[in-house]
Amino acid sequence: MQIIRWAGNKKTSTERRNTMFKRLSNRKGFTLIELMIVVAIIGILAAIAIPQYVKYVKRSRTAEALNHVQQAYNALADWYANPDLGNGRSIANALTDVGTGGKTFANHFPAEQAWLVTGGGDKYYTYTFGATVGAGGGSVPVVTAAARSSDAVFGMSVKSRGGGDSTVVSISSTY
Repeated sequence: MQIIRWAGNKKTSTERRNTMFKRLSNRKGFTLIELMIVVAIIGILAAIAIPQYVKYVKRSRTAEALNHVQQAYNALADWYANPDLGNGRSIANALTDVGTGGKTFANHFPAEQAWLVTGGGDKYYTYTFGATVGAGGGSVPVVTAAARSSDAVFGMSVKSRGGGDSTVVSISSTY
């Protein structure tokens, strides 16, 4: 007896593979696992990037305070030393004294005056000033910036040094 095989609708392996690819290529969109992988990658990137961005912002605010302290120091030193401005009067009274030309500190240095007035400053720091005895025995200004909030800045206290330089004196505990 001879066995007869029915060759009816039998497809070769190549034909089956082509049919499977056609089915897959007809699908549109993403699978759930693909979407979950993308969300996980975005979450990991955000977990790394957001804290770094916060540190960057805090440092830039402190750098701005350093710059403001330098500018205020230089303005006070100019006001005190320049005969056409404050003419060697008391640094402590710089904001209220009237210079030889009849103009005030605010006329010559409006931005610095706005920082130095009581309750002034900017959004993140308050600024104060005074005088100290310099190396030559003369009076030199001292400008200090104090942070309004430790969560917003890197440097809690910024202080001027001779020559218009400034430095961070203390660092925020939340940094």
